[in-house]
Amino acid sequence: MNEYEYDLTIVGNGYDKALGYLTGYDNFYDVLSICLMNNVNVINELKKYFQIDDSEINILKNRGLLEFIELTKEKNIFISYFTKKIKYNFWNSFEDELMNILTKIDIVFSKVRNSNFYYSDNNLMVKIDNSNFEEEFLDQIDKVINFDFISTRSIGIIIEGFKYDKRKNICADYINKWIENKTKIIYDELQKFSDLFVRYLNIVVNGFEFSNKKRFKYYSLRFLNYNYTNTCPSYLNGECSTIHINGSYNCDDNSNVVTSSSIVFGVSDYPFENRELNIFKKIIQRAILKTDYTSLFNLRKANRYAILGHSLSECDYDSLKYLFFNNDNIKSIHIYYYKEYEISLFATSMLNILGKEKYEDLFYSGSLKYLDCKDAYIDLN
Repeated sequence: MNEYEYDLTIVGNGYDKALGYLTGYDNFYDVLSICLMNNVNVINELKKYFQIDDSEINILKNRGLLEFIELTKEKNIFISYFTKKIKYNFWNSFEDELMNILTKIDIVFSKVRNSNFYYSDNNLMVKIDNSNFEEEFLDQIDKVINFDFISTRSIGIIIEGFKYDKRKNICADYINKWIENKTKIIYDELQKFSDLFVRYLNIVVNGFEFSNKKRFKYYSLRFLNYNYTNTCPSYLNGECSTIHINGSYNCDDNSNVVTSSSIVFGVSDYPFENRELNIFKKIIQRAILKTDYTSLFNLRKANRYAILGHSLSECDYDSLKYLFFNNDNIKSIHIYYYKEYEISLFATSMLNILGKEKYEDLFYSGSLKYLDCKDAYIDLN
């Protein structure tokens, strides 16, 4: 078997970006920011950003651009949060910020649980069913996640409606129901944000024709795709199967609109104090959304691995560790980098994923290599 023929190639967002697709977090951030600008012609600003003309912007409109612009203006705590932050260039930075949000919410819920508050039966149901109170809750959560210090006043407003009682644990069930309800509200907000991102992907992936097309030139039996896009079958080499570990989306060929979406939009493993927040973990979402997660078990049997355009960051440690840690089937791992500074980042991550002993065995034997990506593509023109 040729050294550059692989049983499994792991693909990340860097792969799509190398092909020219504007699928990065920085691109999504830029477009969101443009759509939220006041006193400007948003369409003209987007034409400048994408460097396209009227005919090309009409193609994007057919892909749902106008609907996307309208949805960006809907009130959402995640849109509000991320458009106020400085722009990051990588998806792992986005997921770090998402973890920051959830950690603050975890603190809020713990403060509620540790307080001697309770609802009366009637009050509880009124508050849960009251849509106005839902808006008030989201307003306060928006304030909490945008400041590092969680004030007592903010907590007091969030749990407004609870009544003080000296008898501890008198209403643990009510508190649990309250936190479950509020977790669902926040989860629904994140789902709206992820649906917005899917619409964005449909616009930028299917709305452009690239004159400079490339393909990964080495054969691979399977591809483990961490992206939500379906770009792999078009540009990767070989008659291969593609596994979407984090889900994917589909769009109608006639209307060009997104018809279904089952994408994992969450964080890696984290010991939340409040179990309700576990729904934001990727491993839980994969089960809920029924992604191709069961394939990981068989993928551990692969011998020769390539990693292409994946940052190997902590946000995917759960699945990458399962794939590589204590895996005696590994014969080689080739990691392709785009810029030389990435080698040290990849090496640090692989040390954590493989463990020191396994890393050294593979590295010093020449079985773990860092290879320049420019030599891994062929031009399709």
